[in-house]
Amino acid sequence: MRDLIQKQWHLFLFAAIGAACIIAMGKQSGMGVSPDSVFYLEAAKELIQDHALEDFNHLPLVDFPAGYPLLLAFVSWITQSDPLVFSTILNAFLYACLIFFSGRLTQKFFPNKPWLQIAVLGCLVVSPAMIEIYAMLWSETSFLLLLVLFFLVMGKVLSPNNRQHWWVLAAIIAGYAALTRYAGITIIATGCLIVLLQSNWKLGLRNSIRFGLIASLPLAINLIRNKMHTDTFTGLRKPATTGIIDNLGFTFDTIAQWLFLAFSTNTWIVGSILLLLMIAGLWLRRKDAYGKIVYSFALIYAAFMIISASTSKHEQLNSRLLAAILLPVIIVVFDIIYQLHQRKRLSTFIASSFIIAISIFWQYKYYPINWETWDGVKDAGVPGYREQMWGEMEIVQYLRKHKNDFQAADSIYANAHDAVHFLSGIYSRQLPQKEFDWQINRLKNLPCGYIVFIRDADNPELISLDSIRQFKQLQPVVQFEDGALYRFCDSTKL
Repeated sequence: MRDLIQKQWHLFLFAAIGAACIIAMGKQSGMGVSPDSVFYLEAAKELIQDHALEDFNHLPLVDFPAGYPLLLAFVSWITQSDPLVFSTILNAFLYACLIFFSGRLTQKFFPNKPWLQIAVLGCLVVSPAMIEIYAMLWSETSFLLLLVLFFLVMGKVLSPNNRQHWWVLAAIIAGYAALTRYAGITIIATGCLIVLLQSNWKLGLRNSIRFGLIASLPLAINLIRNKMHTDTFTGLRKPATTGIIDNLGFTFDTIAQWLFLAFSTNTWIVGSILLLLMIAGLWLRRKDAYGKIVYSFALIYAAFMIISASTSKHEQLNSRLLAAILLPVIIVVFDIIYQLHQRKRLSTFIASSFIIAISIFWQYKYYPINWETWDGVKDAGVPGYREQMWGEMEIVQYLRKHKNDFQAADSIYANAHDAVHFLSGIYSRQLPQKEFDWQINRLKNLPCGYIVFIRDADNPELISLDSIRQFKQLQPVVQFEDGALYRFCDSTKL
């Protein structure tokens, strides 16, 4: 054990720093809770209590796969505590593991170069994008760790001394990653491609099919269950409102924000240069197992997210959705310099100067962003429903106080039904989305009910109060500056 710590001291050090950052972020109010988080938390509770994968309205959970709720439920069962209680420790542990195993991955890229490994880890551990993710109860916290574990195990698959069990383990990890986030199918696709190209095409095809079948099984079961319960595979998905060019631009813009370039330039130029660097890294590492896996995945994942965002509507591509390629982006910047030095194209002095300058520059850019984040969370808490401002809302306090005034048969709608449930424990439906007439008609045909409106949660994709007033007579029960509760009865049909 002592030898391990002596050899890997820098990995343990950065893992400890990462864990300390997350614990500090959660000191005031715990990990941040977003709308997604509410679904994960309630699904985990339902798994423990009723052994059913359902949301807080006791409807089948289909918008998100089962992997992360299963993790929360398992830890909750082991610790016999609510997921919110152990969320900070869990995220700190997951982040420490991510940093440690990312360090192990850098050792595969830069063997016997601890200063290069430190440069990569130093840029990763305090990356604002990573800290933002691990300060929230999001599925990405476990997905990113599974991704790095996949890189390490898949590298064993491609090693000359490969044993049979390594590709099985890689398939299991890929399978659970896909069960954690639907985008995890890109990990399965990467594994299938790498195995296919590993040897002659007949053996490669057979192994690729076997890998794909094992890795796809958990997700396939989840999707079949979704179809049986809701007649949809991944929930209701609206058509995309942005095209491939727009989403390519969002991707390049996110990468440009990660790189913090010292000069102003077009994000398309930045993105194009990085794409060329990634392809160059793949070419230079074509005989290296880990380089092929990491860079291939980055290209496949980015392409998948761009195509996905161009075919179905979801949140604009940003640091959270693209976080899976952040580590490959950091690695490739240093790896290109390292490869040029290895091929005698750059002297040791010049290569070292570039690496040191990039590391110091990124740290210099990270500091004010992280300080501003810390200045906001140290008193008010991590942004989300656990933030101080949400608990202090008058409408929230009213709902908590009068929770028992509502009857089980009452129909309650809200523009932020997840927030209403998380903050007050009241079950409600989300207000109808503008694109779905059947949701609007269901509200129209409802004789009586309530509507909770929280101003800070106003969502332009939902029908407005003015639209509802066209077919319902809304009577205010209580009105505050931050929200209101309305009751309606006697519908006037259009």
